Amino acid sequence: MAKFVVLFVPLAVSNLSYLLQSLLAVVAFLSNFSFNGI
Repeated sequence: MAKFVVLFVPLAVSNLSYLLQSLLAVVAFLSNFSFNGI
């Protein structure tokens, strides 16, 4: 069980950072798109 947790934590952290990066990319894209639209 402990091995599973040790393996799972880095995976969750990398997934979280990937999600944050994609979210930031979407926000930047949307703000850029709206600014260009004005």
